[in-house]
Amino acid sequence: RSTLFPYTTLFRSRDKYGVYDEIARDLSMSTTCDRIMMSVESIKNLYGSNLVHYDETVIEQARKQHFILENMEAAQTGHQFKPYFQPKHSLHTDRTGGAEVLVRWIHPQQGFMNPGEFIPLFEENGFVARMDFYIWEEACKALRSWKDKGWPVVPLSVNMSRKDFDVPDVVAKLVSLVDTYGLEHDLLHIEVTESTISGDPTRLANIVRELHEAGFVIELDDFGSGYSSIATLNELTLDVLKLDMSLVRKDDPKVENSALKFAVMMGKMLNLKLVAEGVETAEQVERLRGMGCDYIQGFYYCRPLPQADFEAYLQKE
Repeated sequence: RSTLFPYTTLFRSRDKYGVYDEIARDLSMSTTCDRIMMSVESIKNLYGSNLVHYDETVIEQARKQHFILENMEAAQTGHQFKPYFQPKHSLHTDRTGGAEVLVRWIHPQQGFMNPGEFIPLFEENGFVARMDFYIWEEACKALRSWKDKGWPVVPLSVNMSRKDFDVPDVVAKLVSLVDTYGLEHDLLHIEVTESTISGDPTRLANIVRELHEAGFVIELDDFGSGYSSIATLNELTLDVLKLDMSLVRKDDPKVENSALKFAVMMGKMLNLKLVAEGVETAEQVERLRGMGCDYIQGFYYCRPLPQADFEAYLQKE
């Protein structure tokens, strides 16, 4: 207890401070400490946030996290995780040249669950590996269905999280999954981020190389988001460079040597295909086209779509 503020309790954890300003003096010390710990947990992974006061926002966040963790396995077995497809528009053909498969959680009572709330939790507790494998299989099912129906087939990009690299024989398991559905390996693009690789760069870069040798197309996601370095481009076996939306939206056409222009130039020097993310305006499209970008991904062309809507989108095109 603070000697300066007799009705305030302060808790410190790894330079994170939680404060509970007591109102009910009959509250037990155990309950008080629980509430402080909840406050500290709410900012545990937030850089630059060191002090938090317990309030209703904290308890609501704790309730959400508890709900997510209590329902994650039922969500998978109940097929509440849905694949959504965001088209990649080719600037060479002016047609859809692929799509990124994103996960959405549609709960029967709660409805749409914000990915920004559940994905970080899954990455922390390791459940993200199970969810990723589930989405990989959903992507394979979609590709197989389109082939069987004689519909247009475009490559699908799926995300590979840091925890996926810790799965024993992950390359063999991914190969087995795709082979089970009788698909060409290059129909599945594997997206990795530089921050994913940074933990154990040599081992993880070797896994990426094995995936590439197995015939999968490798995409480096979020390039230019703050982690990117030329060294990473040299270390990884890559086919596609995805330019982060921050590069696109902060680009100034009046600046001759903009960061976006430099990123495009680097990608071309390394013979990589270029995908620009987060494109929202016709001006951005034309500037990227002039730079020689290969694909556009963003709301200008299409938002992420449920599978049935994406299939209709392809059929209409």
